[in-house]
Amino acid sequence: MKNSSNIPILSFGDFNEILNMTEKRGGVMRGERQMDAFREIMDECGFRGLGYKGSCFTWQRGLSMETLVQERLDRFIAMDSWCSLFPRFEVIHFPICHSDHAAILLKCGDEFDRERKEKIFRFEKLWLSNEECAKVVLECWATGVGEPMHARIANVVGGLSTWAARTFGVFKKKIKNAEGRLKEIQGGRLDAVLLEQWFVRKMSAVMSEPMAVTTTQQESSAQNEVQFIKCECCGLTEECTLAYIERIRQGYMGKWVCGLCSEAVETEVDRSEKHISTEEALNRLLNVCRSFRSSSPPAGGDPTIHLISAMRHILRRSLDCPRGGLRSTPASPTREALDQRRAILSRSESCFADL
Repeated sequence: MKNSSNIPILSFGDFNEILNMTEKRGGVMRGERQMDAFREIMDECGFRGLGYKGSCFTWQRGLSMETLVQERLDRFIAMDSWCSLFPRFEVIHFPICHSDHAAILLKCGDEFDRERKEKIFRFEKLWLSNEECAKVVLECWATGVGEPMHARIANVVGGLSTWAARTFGVFKKKIKNAEGRLKEIQGGRLDAVLLEQWFVRKMSAVMSEPMAVTTTQQESSAQNEVQFIKCECCGLTEECTLAYIERIRQGYMGKWVCGLCSEAVETEVDRSEKHISTEEALNRLLNVCRSFRSSSPPAGGDPTIHLISAMRHILRRSLDCPRGGLRSTPASPTREALDQRRAILSRSESCFADL
C-alpha cells in the first residue's frame, strides 16, 4: 500500500492488538510473535501511530486486582502524507464509561478550530423539570414588548442562561471535573481501596435509575388500583379506581356520589326556578336521602334498593320537563309562551319534592 498509492490514508478503530508490553497491564503476557506481526503490517503499509492524550489504556476488564486487565486496543494510525496535510493533529483518549472500550477522538487542528468562537446557546431538557423555567421565558419575553423579534429572543436567551447557571450550575465545568477525576483514576496505578471506591460509585449510579423508575411505576399502579366505595347519598356500593374516585370527589365537594345520584344533582340544578350551585343541589339530595332512610321501608324490602328505585323514578319524571325552561324567556312573550310557562310552574319546583 505504501508504494502503490499516493493517497493520504488514515485508519482507526479497535485493532485488537498491542504494539508492546507497555500497552498492557494485568493478565497473561502477550506473545512477541503476535506483536511483531502487528508492527510489520504497520510498517509495510506505511502507517505510524499518532500518539494520544489521556490514559494509555482504551479497554479494560475485571473488577478486582486479581482479574483486572487493561490494554490499548483502539488507536489512530496514518501515513506520513496524511500527517503532512494535518500537522496539528491531536488524539484524545476519553475515560472508559458505559462500555469496556474508551471513546477516542481525533482533532485535525485547523486554524479555524483554534480561533475563539462565539458561545452557542443550547436549551437543556433538564431545565423543563423546574417550574420556574416557563416563568423566566414569559418574563423575559414580556420585557421586550415593542422591540424587534431578534431582540426579544436575545432577552429570553440571556435570562435563561443566567437562571440556569444560578439554578443548576455550569454543566460543562461539572462534566470536565468528573472526566478529569476519572482520567486520574484510570491513568494511575489502581490499588484495592481506589478500585473498591470506584466500583461502589458506579454501582450506586446504576442502581439509582431503576429505583426512580420503580417509584414512578408504583405511583402509577396505586392510582390504577380498584376499591369498593359507598355512595354518600343512596348507599350504592361501586367498584372504581382511586383516580376516578378522586376526580368525582373534586367535583362534588369532597363527597363520593354514584352515577345515578350525580345525574339527580345535575337534574336538580337544571330544574330549579332560581339558579343554584351544585353544592346546594347536592345538599338537597342528601337531606332527601336521609329523610327517606329514616322512614319505614316497604315490608320485606331493602331500603337502599328502594331508595335507588325512587331516584330512578325521579329521573324518569324529569325527562318530561324541558331543562332550563325557566332560565331564559323571550323579551316579549306570546300567549303560547305564557301558557307553556304556567304549565311548567304548575309542576313541582324541585324534582326531589316528588318523594
